[in-house]
Amino acid sequence: MSLEIFVWAVIGGVFVTLLSVGGSYYLNQSPSNKQLSRDFLIGAAFTGFLYPLIPDSFDEIKHAITAVELNTLSGTSLSSGDPGIKIGPANF
Repeated sequence: MSLEIFVWAVIGGVFVTLLSVGGSYYLNQSPSNKQLSRDFLIGAAFTGFLYPLIPDSFDEIKHAITAVELNTLSGTSLSSGDPGIKIGPANF
């Protein structure tokens, strides 16, 4: 469990850092090492604290990512249709 929290914390830190870098380049600035370190630590701490509180949501995200990867690798698309999803007016 602690290794999984660590992995999600690293993923969260990288995600927040990438958002920060994108914002900096959008404003035509170059990010400093201090900014990147700060943003990584903020993202890692936020995700590390958030993960134990709502692990079911993270499990759903993990399963969704795995399903997308498996569908991509097997050559099927997500638009093949899910029998549980119905489109049209509600049948009350």
